[in-house]
Amino acid sequence: MQQVLKHAAPPERAQPSAFRTLFEAASDCILVLDREGRLRDMNHRVCSILGYGRDELLGERFTRILDPKALERLYPRPDELQAERRSARGEQKVHSRDGVVHYVEFVANPLPGGDVLLIVRDVSDRRRLEEERDLQHRMLERCVSDSTAQLQALNRELESFSYMVSHDLRAPLRNIRGVASVLRTDFGSLFAGEPLDCIECVERNALRMERLIDDLIAFSQSRFGPLNGSMLEMRPLVEEAIKDHQAAWGGHANVTIGDLPGCAGDPGLLRQVWDNLLGNAFKYSSKMASPQIEVGGERKGNVLEYWVKDNGAGFDMAAADKLFHAFHRLHAERDYPGTGIGLATVRRIVERHGGRVSAEAQVGRGAIFRFTLPAIEAAPRHAQRKTDRTLYGN
Repeated sequence: MQQVLKHAAPPERAQPSAFRTLFEAASDCILVLDREGRLRDMNHRVCSILGYGRDELLGERFTRILDPKALERLYPRPDELQAERRSARGEQKVHSRDGVVHYVEFVANPLPGGDVLLIVRDVSDRRRLEEERDLQHRMLERCVSDSTAQLQALNRELESFSYMVSHDLRAPLRNIRGVASVLRTDFGSLFAGEPLDCIECVERNALRMERLIDDLIAFSQSRFGPLNGSMLEMRPLVEEAIKDHQAAWGGHANVTIGDLPGCAGDPGLLRQVWDNLLGNAFKYSSKMASPQIEVGGERKGNVLEYWVKDNGAGFDMAAADKLFHAFHRLHAERDYPGTGIGLATVRRIVERHGGRVSAEAQVGRGAIFRFTLPAIEAAPRHAQRKTDRTLYGN
């Protein structure tokens, strides 16, 4: 034992008891091996981890607790370390007496007398945490993969449903509306009063059902369809929508277009946003003596805000929470026709782009609808500069 301490002790040899206390109190395993790999000394930590008594291990080759080639895998042979006067580092898996597996990291250093000092740290807890993390990561990847496959299957089902709705259901509706139109135009003289009203009612409802089918398809696609993001200017989308609605509502509304900052988004979906918001503005201001519609936008920090304002029928703010839900309408069908899906589609598209929608109104004094989109620094500079105000209408 004195010989072991002679090799393992630091220069302060006058304090062997203090060194021994530190040697035994160390939280890492400390072993001293001779050139043949026999254990000459070890601290208590070695025995507690491996499950062997000190007397059982002293003088034994380290391969007693490892497989025959473990010493070579653990670090180069002690004689090589001594000859090259170098340290060795590595990792190893060690089995204790009761079969428990320990993952260890080690550093082997040659000592002046020809022995090797081996410091071993048990990293089993860390390795198990890493393995558990890797397992959870693989499970998460599997869940994501399964969810992606389910979404792809759902998208295929929705595409099939949309095709069925747009073809198999729309064709009978067109036939119904066509027959009703023929009865009204060619045989209207044979009907009078209530029969003719019934024919016209069939025609109107068939047309409304066709519009509802179109809106339902747009609503489903706004949620599950792919986002084809690109840098774009808002003005062409707005002008195109205004021309369509001006033609549909007789062209008597005055429309003012202000600044419209460029943005990043899906052109087709954002065109639907403007189409729905402007369509509502034209519809709900159509009964005013002088319909006024204002469109504009501005940048507020990291957000782009756009709005559509009209001087139409407005609505009661107490029911505003229903506006952006499918099939909720605040006006009677007989006063303002519609399916109640347009604003729900607007909200869904805007939220998919990372924005929000809101509305303010007063009954009989118009409404303003706003939506936001994230501002992208790469947006074309010419799309963000101030533009001349453009007027449509009278």
